[in-house]
Formats: sequence, structure tokens, C-alpha cells
Amino acid sequence: MQDQFKGDDLFQNLKDGFSEIGKKVSGFMDDVMSGEPLAGELTVRTDVYRAYDQYVIELELPGVQKSDVSIQVHEGVLMVKGEKKEPVGNDRVSYIKQERKFGTFIRNFPLPVNAELEGIKAKYDSGVLTIRFAMPPLEEGQDPSTNINID
Repeated sequence: MQDQFKGDDLFQNLKDGFSEIGKKVSGFMDDVMSGEPLAGELTVRTDVYRAYDQYVIELELPGVQKSDVSIQVHEGVLMVKGEKKEPVGNDRVSYIKQERKFGTFIRNFPLPVNAELEGIKAKYDSGVLTIRFAMPPLEEGQDPSTNINID
């Protein structure tokens, strides 16, 4: 009887271990697909919202120079890349406390099917990058989904 309990415990430990691995893999994939920063990248606070017939993406980029930011659209994904550079001469200081972070960031945003990419506008003001693009309403009966054939 005692050996059966040990086997049950082993089975439960294996089951819990696989469940935890599944959660971590799922969490990693959620982070990748959501545009959240991965380890080693700066965290960029972002708001995404719809205002009338536009989508708006606002990214807080305090201390980042406009020239250090690039925006691209590739295969239906808007990508914002940049770098917050450490001030020149910081190698000669001895920090008592350092909370500011420096380094690169990448944020990806899957675009809606009916986004009008030709009219994307971006503005950088007071450390906030605002990206706007038109979102015309779908016509009656128009289906924004795409069917994918299975081979």
C-alpha cells in the first residue's frame, strides 16, 4: 500500500510539472504575440484604442530621441523599434541609486484587416509617440475574416 502512494505522488508531481511547463510556454507565446517586451528589452507603456474611425497607438518613450525610433509595417504587423541611450559620460559616475533603464525596445501590434496603411501618421511630442491610422467601418455583410485552406 505504501508503494502505491509513492507512485501516486510521483504521477502527481509529473502532472504538476508538465502543467507548469505548459503554462510557461503559453505565457511566453502570449508575450510574443501581444508585443510585450521580452527579457532584456525595455518596457514601453502603451495604450491602444479606437477613436471614431481611427485606431490610435500611444507609446510612452521618456528620454528617447525621435531619431532613435523607427516604425515599420510588415505582413500586417506594425513594429515600433528604438533605443533609449545612456547619457554620455555616465561611465565616470558611481551610482548611489539607479532606477532608470537604458537599452533597446521592440513592440509589435497586429493590425486589423481593414486598416488603411497608406494614411498612417506618427507624431512624437513630450516623450509620447502617437500613431494613428484610419479604420473605415466594415460595410454591411462584409466579413473581415480570412479562410485558410488546410493541406
